[in-house]
Amino acid sequence: MSRTSVIMKSATLAALGVVVAGTPALAEVKLKASAALSTPREQTQSYINYFLNVINAEGKGLVSTKYIGGPEVTPPRKQAAALKRGTFDITMSPASYYIGMVPEGYAILVSTMDAAGIRKSGGFALLDAAHQKKANAKLLAWGESQGAFNTYLAKKPKMLKGGGISLKGFKMRATATYRPLFEFLKATPIGMKSSEIYTGLQRGVIQGFGSPSSGLIRIGVKGMVKYRIDPSYYHLNNLVIMNLGKWQALPKKAKNLLEKTALSYEKKSDAFYRGISKKDEKEMMASGMKIITLKGKAAKAYVNAADAAVWKRFEKIVGAATVAKYKAKFTN
Repeated sequence: MSRTSVIMKSATLAALGVVVAGTPALAEVKLKASAALSTPREQTQSYINYFLNVINAEGKGLVSTKYIGGPEVTPPRKQAAALKRGTFDITMSPASYYIGMVPEGYAILVSTMDAAGIRKSGGFALLDAAHQKKANAKLLAWGESQGAFNTYLAKKPKMLKGGGISLKGFKMRATATYRPLFEFLKATPIGMKSSEIYTGLQRGVIQGFGSPSSGLIRIGVKGMVKYRIDPSYYHLNNLVIMNLGKWQALPKKAKNLLEKTALSYEKKSDAFYRGISKKDEKEMMASGMKIITLKGKAAKAYVNAADAAVWKRFEKIVGAATVAKYKAKFTN
């Protein structure tokens, strides 16, 4: 057999997926994955089950992920920087945890649309571009995008004539996320870790806190929370991001799989989160929690107080023109 015939035969076998001696097959790409939220958290479990595990099941021989841990591996607010350096390849983190690096993440917090909505509007692509430029990261998904926050209280607030509430005299556990709203309600914000909320309520150090609608049972506040204030505000801002260099080096089929899985994860994470939230609400109500629902102008003022402060903070960093661009893509 001539040299030309051997080469042609080898090429044919390779095209059919047969490994020719001396021609190494493409190795499976192995990605290290982390999370900024602790492993037991509902959002982290959603990310592991509906994103990482799906990639492992459907990407055999092409791409796989290995979950290396959460905050015990890298502190939550340092994960985006670690990803940027290539310490690991993928993480799930609230955008608020690395807002100093990508302030455009503020738009996720106050968006009036879910993940599907901002993908359709072009907002997702806009935020992806910001991540690529500022964090050396590819934005893959927005998990639990329909999840929101509420205010929870250990005692009844003062009801105002116009139908609103006052938290004057209340000490509220707050992060930068909640502070503008609590200050609007005349409360005193107190900085403390979420793991300290139970002890804070028990000892009377705080009389309330802001929280997503799930996880209340996990942190042990059942029976301690007497009131929830509706409507809800903000959005959960858990984003799945990947080191940009690692993303660019992936084979096209691997990229396609990750993007397909991201879309599926966005839908499944919302359904999963709704289920957990309903279960938690049922238990909280059974333990004595009552819901105070603000209506009309009072409800609008309450939500606007939360949103306006975030947009104002965002504008101070990036300017009015950029904020206008994001408002057009992230609000109805």
